[in-house]
Amino acid sequence: MLPRLPITSFVLLNADRVQLDKSWNYKNVSSSFYRILYIRSGTGVLLSGRTKVELEKGFIYLIPSFTTCSYRCNGTLDQTYLTFFEESAGGLSVFRTNRKIFRIRAHPRQLGALERILLLNPDSGIRSSFHPRVFERESVLGRFRNLSSSVPYSHFLETCGLLVQLVSSFVGTSQFDSVAGGKIDSKTSAAIQYMQNNLAEEITVAALAADANQHPDHFSKCFLVATGKRPLQFLNALRTEHAQLLLASTTVPIGDIAIECGFDSLAYFARVFREQTGCAARDYRKRIRESDTYWNAQ
Repeated sequence: MLPRLPITSFVLLNADRVQLDKSWNYKNVSSSFYRILYIRSGTGVLLSGRTKVELEKGFIYLIPSFTTCSYRCNGTLDQTYLTFFEESAGGLSVFRTNRKIFRIRAHPRQLGALERILLLNPDSGIRSSFHPRVFERESVLGRFRNLSSSVPYSHFLETCGLLVQLVSSFVGTSQFDSVAGGKIDSKTSAAIQYMQNNLAEEITVAALAADANQHPDHFSKCFLVATGKRPLQFLNALRTEHAQLLLASTTVPIGDIAIECGFDSLAYFARVFREQTGCAARDYRKRIRESDTYWNAQ
């Protein structure tokens, strides 16, 4: 049974309806945010690893954060898209073990939610730059966070609720793999929050256990039951995701990124990054840069 996560919310970055053509053809895009695509007409393809998913009229697709995916339009494509962040007080992503493409047939409830989000957020489409590397940069993301802050608070709250409603449509399908484990206790949640806030610092299981007033072995076992990973495995996953964001959005040297993400040596960073992503950090950055503009709205 999936453990109940403490206060998970989703915050809109942008939403719009766009007309795409064959130039919408981009490889190996990996983002720190989620994407939802609703296909109104046309056809296309999503590729993630060895999984190929056809884009078809009348279906809605979800690509969770940090899911490497390629996008291709076969001719023309009329789609509504959303991008949004996940925020969890406990630091655990709802899709932490479900980094894959989801597909459901659109029903009136989901379509109503999509249309309502567009109505509540009329100026949230992508305008200045469509390149994934540019879009990932903090300045651009900050602009959309400011946009969220500028809408009436009632609109913001309603949008968050509609995003939860949409995401729940995917969680409730057989495609979603539930995580075995128990309830996430306050000590595990506190440890996760500490990790997130101190990625660049030295973090040991002994220190985390001491803060929780537990023996390291007992703390590690409880953490494993709650999250599905040992503390250091979980920490390395967080650090790798942060490194992916920096590789995609900055020109900071890889060695400096390793330090900023808390790895004590470049060799250790290289090994962990490859284990987590399946490729070297240098190749990851090159692959992102060789991907041309992600969105090409006509």
